[in-house]
Amino acid sequence: MSLKFLGTGLIKNTGDKSMDKFSRINFLKKCGVNTPDYTILKSADDIKKTKVFKKYKELSLRTQPTKEIPKQLRDEVVEILSAVDSKLDISFPPHFPVISSELAERICPILFKYDLDVIVCGVINPKDAVWAGACLVDKNNNLFIEIAKGQVMVRKVTVEGKFDVAVSIYGKSYLSEVQDDTIWVLGKEIYDKIPLKNCVFEVSWYNKPIGWKRHNLIFWDVMDDGTGKSKLG
Repeated sequence: MSLKFLGTGLIKNTGDKSMDKFSRINFLKKCGVNTPDYTILKSADDIKKTKVFKKYKELSLRTQPTKEIPKQLRDEVVEILSAVDSKLDISFPPHFPVISSELAERICPILFKYDLDVIVCGVINPKDAVWAGACLVDKNNNLFIEIAKGQVMVRKVTVEGKFDVAVSIYGKSYLSEVQDDTIWVLGKEIYDKIPLKNCVFEVSWYNKPIGWKRHNLIFWDVMDDGTGKSKLG
């Protein structure tokens, strides 16, 4: 079974709204799987309280809109950030896999002004990725996995709809038939630790340990598959 719909934009538009991204990451963390060790910043007070900018010389920074941002304001954010540092590769919502802590701290107030929460962690560089992709768990606990190989990000599968490998696992009893060790680990983590169905996981495998558990496999997000039956939140 091929998850052709992964490239249609459904994943990014049908996430369960009862949990924001940070709450979903915390849910995965409580399940015991590896996630980025995120710190979320919502205001200037959060900047004063956090030690993250002193802890790391470089960070990975992503943003989460707190409400719908009109195109005019999205373009304005990109223009302002470009003026701060012309070397920044900016899209919307802004996401910088590698950014100096000094610059990250400097642009936070700009991001807050445009209703963007800031999520930071130690550097996780896509150049170290072995593969990235998405995994759907259906109502019968079957796993359908699509991954793109190489130095890529999840969006290559979920947004661009491009993938190199598609794997179907029809229940935990068939996990032993999976030949790729990394996909076997992904399947085992989901079956053993995450009590959800009707959901989609965004995942990557890196060539070195990353995340709060210092493991090669990392879970970026989990969301409803569009049926509304995942019971997230």
